[in-house]
Amino acid sequence: MDFLDQPTHTLILLDLATNLAQDAAAGKLEQDDFAMLGAAPTTSDLDARVSASSARSYLAQARFAIATADAVHDEVLDRTAAYLEEVLGELEHLSTRLATAHFDESLQLGHQWPLPDELGYTLTEALLKLANVLPKHRKRALTALASYVRTVSEAVVSSDATAAALIVSRVPQLHGVARALQDVPFAWTRDAYAPLIEALGDVATSANLPRLDALLVVLPEQHEAAGQCLALEDEVSVGASGSVARPSYAEWVLQHYATLGVPLSGRFVAWCALSAMASLLAQALAPGGEAYAASWAALQRSAPAAPLGTESEVAEVAQRVYVQTAELVALLTSSAPQLHVELYARELLSTTLKIAVLCVAAYDGTALGPFVPNTLSALLGDDALLYDAVLQRAALESAAVLALVRPSTVQVLVPTLRRFVQRPLPLLESDLASGSPLLTTAGTTLGVCVQQLDADAPKSLTYALLNLVARDAELAEQSAAQARAVRNGRMASGTQSIVVGSTVVVIVALAKALRDVHYTVLAISLLLQRLQVPTPLAQTALLTHLVPLALMAPASSFVNVVDFFTDAARAAVRQGDVRSLGAVYSAQELLARGLTADAERRAQAVDAAAGEAARPRKPVLLDALLALVVDVGTQRNVAAVRGGVPVLAALLAHRDLNPQWAPTVEQVYLFRNLWTVIGACGASTPLVAPMPRNEPLTVIALKTPVLLPASVVNYVEEDIEYNSLLKHDAPHASVEAVRRAVAPVLGARLLEGGKASPAKLAFLHAVLEVEWRRAAAGRPSMMLFYFAHHGVPRSSLVAPLQAIADRVFATFLVHVSQRAEAHAVGPYVYDELRNLLVGACHRDATVRQNAHAYLERLVSAFPELFARADVVVTMLELLTLLARSCDGEVDDAYMPQYLFSSALASVTLELTDAYAVRKDILAQLYATVRNTLTRVQSEMPQELSHVLLRYLRHADAAHGADTDGLGKTVAMDFARGLPPQDPATLSPVRHDASGLLTRDLVAQSAYAGEVGTVPSAARRDALLAELDTMLSAAERGEHGAVSSESLRAAVYRAAACIVATPHLDFDLVHYVVAVPMALCTKSALVLAAQAWSWVMAARPDAETAVVGEISSGWTRTVHARQGIYSPALVARDALLRKTDMSSFDRAAVADEAARADTLFTGHLVVLQLLSDRLQASRSSNAALVTQLATLVQCQAQAAPLLSTHPLMRTTMLALVLFGLRVLSYSHLDALVEVRLRDGVARLALHWFATRAAWSYGGNRRRASAELQYVRDVQLALRTAAMRADSLVTASTVAQSGTPTVHSGHPLTPTCTLAQAVRHVQTLVQLLHALLAHEEHQLDVWLHPTADATTRAAPLSLDALHAAWSIDAAVAVQLVRRSRAAPLEAEVGRLVRAAPHRAVRCSDALPGIVAERVSLAAKQGTNLKWLHLWAPVAPMHAIELLQPGVGGHPLVLQYAMRVLEELPTDLVFFYIPQLVQALRDDKYGYVAQFILKTSLISQLFCHQILWSMDANKYKDDNAEEPDPLKPTLDALGERIVAQLSGSAKEFYEREFTFFNEVTSISGKLKPYIKKSKAEKKAKIDEEMAKIRVDPGVYLPSNPDGVVVDLDRKSGRPLQSHAKAPFMATFLVRRPDGIRVDADGHQAYHDVWQSAIFKVGDDCRQDVLALQVIAQFKNIYMAIGLDVYLDPYRVTATAPGCGVIDVVPNATSRDEMGRQKINDLVDFFHTRFGAEDTVSFQRARLNFIQSMAAYSVVCHILQIRDRHNGNIMIDGQGHIVHIDFGFLFDIGPGGMRFEPYSFKLSLEMVAVMGGPDSPGFRMFEQLVVKAFLACRPYADEIVATCALMLGTGLPSFKGAPTFERLRDRFKPHLSERDAAKHAMWLVKDAYGNRRAVLYDLLQEKQNHIPYRK
Repeated sequence: MDFLDQPTHTLILLDLATNLAQDAAAGKLEQDDFAMLGAAPTTSDLDARVSASSARSYLAQARFAIATADAVHDEVLDRTAAYLEEVLGELEHLSTRLATAHFDESLQLGHQWPLPDELGYTLTEALLKLANVLPKHRKRALTALASYVRTVSEAVVSSDATAAALIVSRVPQLHGVARALQDVPFAWTRDAYAPLIEALGDVATSANLPRLDALLVVLPEQHEAAGQCLALEDEVSVGASGSVARPSYAEWVLQHYATLGVPLSGRFVAWCALSAMASLLAQALAPGGEAYAASWAALQRSAPAAPLGTESEVAEVAQRVYVQTAELVALLTSSAPQLHVELYARELLSTTLKIAVLCVAAYDGTALGPFVPNTLSALLGDDALLYDAVLQRAALESAAVLALVRPSTVQVLVPTLRRFVQRPLPLLESDLASGSPLLTTAGTTLGVCVQQLDADAPKSLTYALLNLVARDAELAEQSAAQARAVRNGRMASGTQSIVVGSTVVVIVALAKALRDVHYTVLAISLLLQRLQVPTPLAQTALLTHLVPLALMAPASSFVNVVDFFTDAARAAVRQGDVRSLGAVYSAQELLARGLTADAERRAQAVDAAAGEAARPRKPVLLDALLALVVDVGTQRNVAAVRGGVPVLAALLAHRDLNPQWAPTVEQVYLFRNLWTVIGACGASTPLVAPMPRNEPLTVIALKTPVLLPASVVNYVEEDIEYNSLLKHDAPHASVEAVRRAVAPVLGARLLEGGKASPAKLAFLHAVLEVEWRRAAAGRPSMMLFYFAHHGVPRSSLVAPLQAIADRVFATFLVHVSQRAEAHAVGPYVYDELRNLLVGACHRDATVRQNAHAYLERLVSAFPELFARADVVVTMLELLTLLARSCDGEVDDAYMPQYLFSSALASVTLELTDAYAVRKDILAQLYATVRNTLTRVQSEMPQELSHVLLRYLRHADAAHGADTDGLGKTVAMDFARGLPPQDPATLSPVRHDASGLLTRDLVAQSAYAGEVGTVPSAARRDALLAELDTMLSAAERGEHGAVSSESLRAAVYRAAACIVATPHLDFDLVHYVVAVPMALCTKSALVLAAQAWSWVMAARPDAETAVVGEISSGWTRTVHARQGIYSPALVARDALLRKTDMSSFDRAAVADEAARADTLFTGHLVVLQLLSDRLQASRSSNAALVTQLATLVQCQAQAAPLLSTHPLMRTTMLALVLFGLRVLSYSHLDALVEVRLRDGVARLALHWFATRAAWSYGGNRRRASAELQYVRDVQLALRTAAMRADSLVTASTVAQSGTPTVHSGHPLTPTCTLAQAVRHVQTLVQLLHALLAHEEHQLDVWLHPTADATTRAAPLSLDALHAAWSIDAAVAVQLVRRSRAAPLEAEVGRLVRAAPHRAVRCSDALPGIVAERVSLAAKQGTNLKWLHLWAPVAPMHAIELLQPGVGGHPLVLQYAMRVLEELPTDLVFFYIPQLVQALRDDKYGYVAQFILKTSLISQLFCHQILWSMDANKYKDDNAEEPDPLKPTLDALGERIVAQLSGSAKEFYEREFTFFNEVTSISGKLKPYIKKSKAEKKAKIDEEMAKIRVDPGVYLPSNPDGVVVDLDRKSGRPLQSHAKAPFMATFLVRRPDGIRVDADGHQAYHDVWQSAIFKVGDDCRQDVLALQVIAQFKNIYMAIGLDVYLDPYRVTATAPGCGVIDVVPNATSRDEMGRQKINDLVDFFHTRFGAEDTVSFQRARLNFIQSMAAYSVVCHILQIRDRHNGNIMIDGQGHIVHIDFGFLFDIGPGGMRFEPYSFKLSLEMVAVMGGPDSPGFRMFEQLVVKAFLACRPYADEIVATCALMLGTGLPSFKGAPTFERLRDRFKPHLSERDAAKHAMWLVKDAYGNRRAVLYDLLQEKQNHIPYRK
C-alpha cells in the first residue's frame, strides 16, 4: 500500500491501526482499544463533503483490516472475525458514497498521491483482503468492490461530470482502484471479475473520452498535447460543465499528476481501465495468487493449467482500442516530431496487446485470428508502428505467452524474433547502452520458443545468429545498405556493432533460458571463435556478455574465458589500446563479482553435469589476475596497474577466498611482485588514516599473505634479492620513489645509509603498504608472522620490520579510536585481540615481546575491549593451557606434548619442549592477564564479574568436572574481588565478594538447570502469567503481594529462559525488567541487576532490548514518584524539623538512613549497571548509546523531582557522571547536544540549589565514595566540551554529504552555535567551582583533623553571575558556601533587582529585607513578590516581626503568613521568642497570631499562658513589673476568654492540677527552718490530696499525659528562703512511630521526676536548653554520632518553673561525696572493667556526648562548669545542667574559666588518654560538631537575640550577640574552621583555669574534684 503523506496525527492513527492489527490477529485486541480507531460518518455535511476526521477514520479502519489480514496465517479467530466484519460494514458504507463525494482541499498534500487516489487504493485493497480472510463474506466484499468500481467508472465517463469533480475526485479514484487491482494479489475467478471487466471495458471504449481530454489536458504547457489528443476529433462538446471555471486547487492537482509523470487525460483514464482488466485476466490465469507483474511473468514461463471459459468481448475491446490508438499514432508520427505523454500511446498499445494475448490464453472459444500474429509481426518487423522499449518488450513478452498457449505459432515466431534482434535499430543500440533488458527479454522469449521445437533447434538457432557475426566486409556493407533502405531511416549507422552486441546478448539470454551445460559450452566456443571479425565495440560487447556464460560454464570453458580475457588485456597494453583494456577490466571485474559462494556451488554441479572434475573458480581467476597486473606493471604502465587493482579487489572481497592463510609459494611471489610493481609504478595511494571504506588496495592488503614463503629459511635476503622485480638495474626513478616512501618510517640508519638494495627497499615498502593498510582496516596481527618466520631473526630485516611493526600498530590504534568514536568496533577487532593474546604465547621471543607491547597499549587506551566475553575466555584458557604445558615436566617427562587446544576459546598453541621457556611464557602472560583484568575491573566491575561467572559455569563442561586450571583460579580470584574504587576496600581486614559470587553462581546454575536447554512453551506461558500478575500488583502499589522469594524465583527463571531460548524473547525481556522496576525497592533492583547482567553477558544480542526496557522502567519510576523521585524523604532544614526537648535519638537517625538506603540504593544499582554497559559496549553498540542518551534526557527533565537528602549525594553524583559519560560517547545533533548538556548541568546544579550538606552519619565508606564521585565528576567535566558533530536544519538538510557546522549556524531563532557553546562552557565552569568547594568540604569532613594545606579556590563574582543567570537558588546557596561579603552584597542587589526570580528560595529573603528594606526601596524593588515568597524558618519569621529587622507592612504580613503556614509543633518550640516579639507588636500581628494558634492548639495555649506569666516581672519575687506586663495581662485574658467547651474544660483541669502541685511550695514555707523529715512529711501529706484528672500533663512534658504520681516521692530541696521540691510522676508518652496491633499509635509509660523550683529565674535555662535542642536537631539532620540531652525546663511564673530531672544520672559532685573521687574509677565501678563491652559502650557514649557539649559550651560560653553541674547518666553520657551563667557573665562577675570548654585530665583518662583512639575520636567529633553548626549561626544568634528584652543577666547588649556570632568563625574556610576546633581541644585539655576553678569550688562550696 502506498503511504499517504498525511499530517502527523493521521500517520500516528495509521500506525496505531497497524499495531492493533497484530493484537487482533492474535485474538488479544480489546474493544476499547479498537474503538480508538473511531468510526465516523462518510460525509460531514449536506453536500457530501469528506471531512478530515472521516478520512482519518476510514483510512485507519481500512489499514487495520489490511494489516490484520496480512498478520493472519491460519484460520481467523472468531474474535478477530468480529472486528473485521465490523470494519467491512463501514467500508461497504464508504463504497456507496465515495465515488461522488467532495473533498476538503485541506486534506490534499503534495509529494504523494492525492487523498481520493489513496482512498480508492486503500478501499480496494481492504475489500480484496477481507474477501480473502473471511470466506463467508467473500461475496459481500466482492459485491461492494464491484459496485464501487461500477460507480466510479460511470462517474468518470458521465456527461454531467464537472471538470473540478473529475480532476479532484473521480479520475484520481479510478487511478487508485487500478493501482490496487494491479498491486494486490487475489485469486480471481471469472464470476468474480466479470462485473469489473464489464465496468472497466465501458470506460475504455467510452465515447466521452475525447471530452475528458478536453477537460483534463488544459495546463498552459499542454497546448500541443491537447491538440494531439483531439487530432482525430472534428469537434468535441464538453457541455455546460466545460464552461465552469476550474478552482485553483484543481489546477494544482493537474500539475501534481504531471509532476509525478502521469498527467491526467482521457487516454490516461482508458489506460487505467485497460491495465486493471489485464491484471484481472493475468491473475486469474496464473497459478500462485500473485500480483499482476508476477502473474504476467509466470505466464511467460508456463501455460495456464486450464482456460477460464467461453468467448468474451474483452478481446474485441482491446482490438478496438489498439486500432484507434494506432491510427492516431500513424497520423501524428507523419507530422509531429514527438508524441506527448498525454496520449499514453505506448501504454495503450502495449496493454491492449497483452489483453489480446491473455484472451487467447483464457478462452476456449477464442479463435486465434489474424490480429495477434499480425500485430506481433508488425511490432517486431521492419514496419513497426512505433519503436519504443515498452511497446516492443510487451510484444516480446506476448510472443512468449503465445508460444506457450499456441505452440503452432512457434514456427512463425522464431524467424520473426531472430530477424528483430539482428536489426541494427537505434532502439537496440539504446538498449545495449542501458543493460540490455529488451534484448534479454528477446533471448528469453526465443528460449521459450525453441523449447517447443526439437532438441537441435537451439544449436541451429545459435549458428544462424552467429552467421551474421562471421560475415565479411561485403555483408557488412550490404547491412549498411539495408539500414539506409529501412523506412524513416530507423536503422542505425554503426550497424555491425549493434548486430554483434545484440547477437551476443540474445545468445547469453538463450543459454540462461535453456539451462543446458552443453549448449553453454557450444555458445562459448562459437563466440570465442569470432574474435578476429568484430570491431573494437563488438569486442567490448563480446567480452561483457561472456561473463554470465562463463559463470554457467564447466571448468574447462571457464578457464578458456579467463585466458581469453588475460590475453586480450595483454594485447591491449601492447597496442596502447586504452579503450579495449578498459573493456577487458570491466568484464573481468564483472566476472570477479559474479563468483559468489552460490556461483561456486552451482559451478560444481555444472562440472558434474559436464563430466569434468570439480575445480574452484576463484583461485583460477586470482592467479590469472595477479600475473596480469604484475606483467603490465613490469612494463611501467601505471594506468594499467591502477585499472587492474579494482578487479583484484572485487575478487578478493569474497569471504570464501582467503589466500592469506594457506598460499602456495607461487601465490606468495605473485602477491609480493604485485605490491612491488604498485610501489615502483607509483600506483599506490597515500598512507593516511582513515582509509576510505572498501578502498581497493586495502581489500587486496587484507587478503595478501605474508610476503615471505615459509619454505625460505636460511636464505631470506637472497630470496628477496633474486626473486624481485626491482633489481639493481631498475630505473633510478622507481628506486627513489620507493626509498622516499619508506624513509619516514625506517630512517636513515635502518636504510643502511642509502646503500640498501632496490630489492630490499621494494620488499620493505611492500610490507609497509600491506601491513599498514591491513592495520588501518583493523587487522594488525598478521605483522607478527614476519617475526615468527624462521629466517627473519638471522637476517638484517629484524630492525626495519620492527620499525614497520611500530608504525603498523600505531595505525591500528588510530583505527580502533575512530571506530570506538563511532560506536562501530566490529567483531574483527576482538578477533585481533585474541590473535595478539595467542601471539603472546608464541615460541619466538620477538613475537611475544611485540604482542605484549601491543596488548599493554591497547589495555591502557581501550580497556572496554578486554571486557568482552570471548576475549576474557581466551585469556583464561591460554593461562590454563600454558599451566598444563608446564605440568608436563612432571606428568610426562620423556614425552612432551607440543599442541594444546581449547574448544572453549577455539585456540591452539604450539609450544617448544623447553620447559623453562614455557614457564617464562606463562609468567609473562599471567602478569599481563592480571594487569588487564585489574584495569577492566576498575572500569566495569559488574560486566567483568558476570563474564567470569559465565566462564566458571562453563569451564567444568569444557575441561571436565574433575579438572582444575589456572584460568579458573584467576577467574575466581577476580570474580570474588572488589574493584579498587569500591568503598568496601577501605576495610582494614580482607574483604571480597565471595558471598555474592557464590550466590550468583548457585542461582544461575540452579535456574539454568531447571529451565533446561530450550524451555517449553507451557513453562514460558506459565512464567509470563506469573510475571504479569506480579507487574499488576506492583503497579497498583501492592508490594506486599510480591514476596522476595517469589520475585527471585520468577526473575531468575525468566532470565534463564531468555538465555536458553534460541530467538530473543522480547516478552520475557519486558517482564524481567518491568516487574523489579515497578517495585523499585533496593532488594528488588539488586536482585534484578544481577539477573539482567547475566542475560546481557550470556546473550549480547539482548543488551539493547534490556537497556531499552530499563529506560522505560526508569521513566515509569519518575512518573510514579518512586525511589530517588519519592517525596517521602527529602532534604529538610534542621530547624524546620520538629524540635523538642528530648535527648539525641540514634534510632531515628538509623531509621532515616535505612529509609534512604531503601529508596535511593535501587536506582544507584541500576545506574552502576548501565554505566558498566556503557563502558563495555560504547565502542561497538551505537543503538545502546542512543538509548542511554534518551534516558539521560529523561533524567535531566526529572531533576526537579529528585530528592536532595544528604544521603542522596552518591546517587545524584552518579546520575551526573553517567550523563556526562553518555554525552562524551554520543554523536548528537548540535541542538540536541546543547539541550542535553544543559539538562545534565542543571541536574548537577539541582544539588547546589539547596544548603550545603555534610556527609550523613559516620559511614566512612559512604563518605569516601561521595568524595570519589565528586572527583570523578570534575574529571568528566574537564572533557565536557561541545562536540557539535552535526546540525539538522533547513539549510543543512539541503546540502549533500556531511555539512560543515560553524559557529554562526543558528540552533534556534535566537541562539547560534557559538552562543550555545559559550552557555555550555559557562555551565561547566560554574559546576567546576561548586564541585571544587564540595570536594573541599567533603575532604574536610572525611579527614577532620588532617593537617592539609590545600584550599578550594574562592567562589568568584563571575561564578555568582553565572549561577544567577541559570537559577537564583544556586546563586544564593553559592553565596552561603563562600561566606564572602562582596558576594553577599552582590546577590542582595540581584535579588532586589529581580525578586521574581528568587521567590522560591527562602534564603534569598535577606537581600530584600536588608537594612530594614531601605536598599529595596532605593532599587525600586516590588515588595509585593513577598506574597509569593517561600517560607523561612520559624526563627527568622519571628525575627522579621522586630522593628530593627523588618518594620515594613509587607514584610510583617509575609512573616505572619509564614508563621501561620508552618506546623504548630514547629512554632511551639519558639514560644519564648513569640512572647518577646509582643514588645514591638505595633500592628498587633503577633498577638493575633497567638490568639489564632491558641484556638488551634490547646497545648500551645497553655504554654503561651505560662510563658507570658513568667515574663510579667523582671525579678524573681514578682515585685518589679516588666513594661510588657499590661500587654501580657490583656492578651492572657483574651486567650482565656476565647476558650469554650472542651478546650475550656481542659484548660481548667490542667491549671488546677498544676496549681495544686505548685501550691505545695507555698505550704512548705512555714517549714523552711525545719528538718528535711518534717518537710518531706508535709510534702507527702499535700501530694496525697492531689487528684490526677484525665489528660493533665506536666508543663515540661506537653507531649505526655500524667497517668499517676508517686505520692511518696516528694523530696524537699535545699534553699535559704524558698521551698523548692521534687516529685515523681508516671507519664504516658507516644512511642515514636510504632503502632499497636490495631494500627493505632503505641505508647509507653515512664516515671519522670520533676523539680518545682521557686525563687530562681528559669528563663535563662530555658534559652540555653532551647539552643542546645537546636544543636541536637542540627546534628541529627546529618546523622552525626554525638549526643545532647536538652532536658525540659518550663518557666511558669516569675521566679518559678518546672525542671525535668535527668533520669539515672549522677553528678560528679555526688561521686566525690560517695568517696569515688575519680571518674575512671566511677566508670569501672558502674560499667565494669575496661575490656568489657558495657564499659566500652559507656566510654563511647561519654566521648560522643562530651564532644557535643564541648562545642555547645564553647559557643554559648556556658560558665560555672564545676563538678556539681556535670552529670553522668546511666549509659555513660555526660549531661550539663544549670545554665545560670552564659555568654558574657560568669560566677562572681568573673570570666575565669577557659575560653574553650572544660576538658579535665580525668575526662581524657576516661577516653583512654591523650594518645588513644578514643581521644582521637573525640577530637574528630568536636571538629565535625563545630563544622556542622556553623551554617546555622544566624538562626542560633537570632534565637538568643530575640530574648534581649528580658533583661537576663547574661546579656550585655548587642555586642553579646556579635561575640556569639564570632565564635562560629563564619569568615573561616572549612579547613581553617577545623583547625580552629582542633585548637579549642588543645586549649581545653588540662587547662589550668579549669583546674583552679575546680579548686575554688572545692574551697567555697565543698565540691570535690580529682586533684
